[in-house]
Amino acid sequence: MDADLQALLKRIIAADGSVFTVPADVLWGIALTRRDGQVGRQIRLNMQLDVLEFVPADLSVSGRDEGNEAAAFIKRLLPGVLYVADRNFMGFDFLRAVLAQGSDFVVRMKKDNVFYPQQERVLTPEDREAGVLRDHIGQLSAAFGAPRTFREVVVWDPRNQKEVRLLTTLLEAPAALIGKLYRHRWLVELFFKWLKCTVKLRHLLSYNHNGITLQLYVAVIMMLLSYLRTGQKPGVYAFNCLSWVAAGMMSPAAMEQVLARRQREGDLAKA
Repeated sequence: MDADLQALLKRIIAADGSVFTVPADVLWGIALTRRDGQVGRQIRLNMQLDVLEFVPADLSVSGRDEGNEAAAFIKRLLPGVLYVADRNFMGFDFLRAVLAQGSDFVVRMKKDNVFYPQQERVLTPEDREAGVLRDHIGQLSAAFGAPRTFREVVVWDPRNQKEVRLLTTLLEAPAALIGKLYRHRWLVELFFKWLKCTVKLRHLLSYNHNGITLQLYVAVIMMLLSYLRTGQKPGVYAFNCLSWVAAGMMSPAAMEQVLARRQREGDLAKA
């Protein structure tokens, strides 16, 4: 595990949602208009991923009645954790709800979010090496409500060649660690990718809210069980091996030998 993140002594929860296509007559789904002008439907899987353990801490299914991503998460926030989220969660209602749970956050700010700096922090060589550009203590606009001290850490994104503004309640953590925390948010994107690409869960079969929720839960449980059984994070090859075992085409012992060999080959290739 990452020693820097463990030093925070809190569960780090990456929050995000991912949409799945459902039949057009699933009327409680989120309506969208396709390129051909036809109306389609989607539902959203809301995931709260424990970053250090790489397992879901909570997941739920939303339709059109749940509102936006942030609104759907407010009902299921966990107490005493550290939330890491993208700019879709940069809403005052969400931030206030996180604080009400006694939790902290690192959230990416939007371009139009106003932050009033009151104190500038001196950057260390480690901060600069990590791409930190600015570090300020200050406040949000009066629309947030009661005045509260926050921190804005601006880091450079070398891939997209632009600044990333991060708002956090962590006033004492090194600025470099704030940027590192936000980069770990991508683990929830990786989890979604495995769910859609490895499990092939791109289309849902049920029309019923409970049925769709059950299908998603079964898929996630299957991923976690394969993780425990093979000792590897879910991948297409491990998924195929488990399918062959289930079909009687491969023994569990043979599967473990094959996966161990591929793991060694992968480690050697990386080295």
